[in-house]
Amino acid sequence: MLKLYTIGVSIIGLIFTSGFSYLAYQEIKYKKPDHIAIRAFTDNIKFPQTFIKEIKLKDIVSTQNENVKYHGWIPTWALEAGLKSLEENKSKFATVSPVLYIIQEDGSIEENTKSVNKIKNTIKNTEIKLIPTISSFDPEGLRINLYNLEFYNNFLLEQVDKFGFDGLDLNYELIYQADKEIFFDHIKKLSEELRNRGKVLYVTVLSKWGDNIAYGFASQTRNVHDYSRIAQYAQQIRIMTYDFTSQGSGKPGPIAPIEWVEQVLTYAVNRVNPEKLALGIHLYGYFWSPGQNTVALDYRDISQLRSLSTDADYFFSSKYQEAALLYTDSNGKSYFGYYSDPQTIKARIDLAAKFGIQNVVFWRLGDDPL
Repeated sequence: MLKLYTIGVSIIGLIFTSGFSYLAYQEIKYKKPDHIAIRAFTDNIKFPQTFIKEIKLKDIVSTQNENVKYHGWIPTWALEAGLKSLEENKSKFATVSPVLYIIQEDGSIEENTKSVNKIKNTIKNTEIKLIPTISSFDPEGLRINLYNLEFYNNFLLEQVDKFGFDGLDLNYELIYQADKEIFFDHIKKLSEELRNRGKVLYVTVLSKWGDNIAYGFASQTRNVHDYSRIAQYAQQIRIMTYDFTSQGSGKPGPIAPIEWVEQVLTYAVNRVNPEKLALGIHLYGYFWSPGQNTVALDYRDISQLRSLSTDADYFFSSKYQEAALLYTDSNGKSYFGYYSDPQTIKARIDLAAKFGIQNVVFWRLGDDPL
């Protein structure tokens, strides 16, 4: 999961153990994009001049992967679009996770439960489970709750009882290394109480592809996210396998290059039974322009750009297995970036199936190519 806004850090290359490199996970002081480098990069790409007809994932998903179970996050700010996507794909979804709770910097919890009845009505008479997400993007706010553990766990369990949720999804994206043991105490006790109620615990984790990598971004969180240990308590581990090149990067790059996704899955299945894993798949795109803020767009916006812009050029990268687009906005600014289209999604579902993983989770439902 992620927030779609520009952040004040830049992302530069990191050399992987396998010998290839991309733009990712090295946090440094923000620098403006290198105009000449980006222009040279985009100018050297050979784009086809013909458009392809927009298709949906369901039109191209392979027969052997028809049993893959879909899961999806819906932020409350995109509720209507998310529920529309869910409505159109009810037969494929096993769970839906609206982001109903967000831990604030001061430890307070923002509740967004007004939409619960609307969500329940959408999944009524289906087998889709409602498993809301509790998100935290600030380690201080999370720490306050972890060190008031009985109160915090009781609050979460009261919400499950009050609204009849089928479980909980914990999405803690920044955690101090010093809080590792209290974090595991938290999920151990919470898991036990949920099991007593016939409910499940899902835990969303950052992507990892090695234990001896100097992760430049969220290294403490990655150390806390011990997949093997989490699997002792969680019924599903959701891996955020995207934002390899983030919105804060000074240069364009693939959001989830397929070779990297394969490394993440190789690491994961060697520590967790594949039946417990869910591969996170992005349904958005990032677009860069020299001297401009990076733009985050959903599939509907990107499709409109392709349809309306006379000089929008599209191609599908066989190397990264991601769609890419070069377009010019109404102010004459050129943007280049990568995004997720049906072919992008299919490639990741196929890869997950190769590893015996039959669950995929999408960020985010709404205006998507499903």
